[in-house]
Amino acid sequence: MCQALTVSSGITLRNYRYNHNTSINVLTVDPTKIKMSVVRAQDVGSGLQTVADMARHFSALAAINGGFFRLKDPGAGLLPAGVLKINNQWHGIAYKPRGAIGWDPDSNLVLIDILQTESKLKINNRVMPINAINTILGINRASLFSDSYAPSVNIKQNLALLISNQQVTKIFREGEATVEPGSYIYYANGNLKAQAGTVQVGDPVDIDIQIIPQLNKQTAVSWNKVPFVVGGGPLLVNESRKITDFSQEKLWDNFIHGKYARTAIGVLANSQLVFVVTEHSLAPETFGLTIPELAEFMHSLGCVAALNLDGGGSSAMYAVGQKLPPGRPVADALLVTAR
Repeated sequence: MCQALTVSSGITLRNYRYNHNTSINVLTVDPTKIKMSVVRAQDVGSGLQTVADMARHFSALAAINGGFFRLKDPGAGLLPAGVLKINNQWHGIAYKPRGAIGWDPDSNLVLIDILQTESKLKINNRVMPINAINTILGINRASLFSDSYAPSVNIKQNLALLISNQQVTKIFREGEATVEPGSYIYYANGNLKAQAGTVQVGDPVDIDIQIIPQLNKQTAVSWNKVPFVVGGGPLLVNESRKITDFSQEKLWDNFIHGKYARTAIGVLANSQLVFVVTEHSLAPETFGLTIPELAEFMHSLGCVAALNLDGGGSSAMYAVGQKLPPGRPVADALLVTAR
């Protein structure tokens, strides 16, 4: 381990060698002196953006890449593959039990757990399902679209409600509908179209997405109050114990045991955060970590909780004034800014 470099007040950078041949950069961050947020590439410009470009755009002091993302058909936008909540606006839900981090930058509360979500929409004393976010589904299914969904939604002969400020502001029964910034579109077809057919402009709407922590169930109330949630997986450390069985999150064996560049985030016993990125290397014998190795490393740092984020070519770290591997353009990033 090299001597700590001070990036800014409350942020230090160290470089570690794992098994003498894998280089790992670790940012230690004091949440009493910084604020953490998550931003999307589309908040900066069109298409994917590098972590460094997103960090510079928002004058961040440090940053790492965020959660897993998916590209639908061309032009469909940059969509999260798991749960994503930004300033209380939902852009992804948990379809399977997967690790995630949630936080409130005002209270410094940080939570890490395996999450599932239950999603529904309440309107006119009627409860309607939300079967997916930012995905068009088959008959008798309903989807919620956020402004992460770049193209317009083809209504066909179905029903779509534009929801802004917790009320219906427009109703579509055909044509195309575009999600306005900070709004949602609720899209229903089949029998669900008829159920929502009595809705009128001005009707109040409650988008009810409940987070259900799988390990630390007593934290459910806190989870449902935090304004930021970023999905990842798998969980690496829970209650100061290194995870050794990753089967609950149902990830591919090669993903768990292959050696790849990795990105992780952890919470220390003193409530400080660590941002961890394994550097890329062209030498096969020195390239990356397995998930068990990453869990071991996060535990060795003293993490009481830790989570794996997107990795491989997406792994990237930014620290102002430092030269670090840039990584490929990604869909979102975790930023650190001064309080």
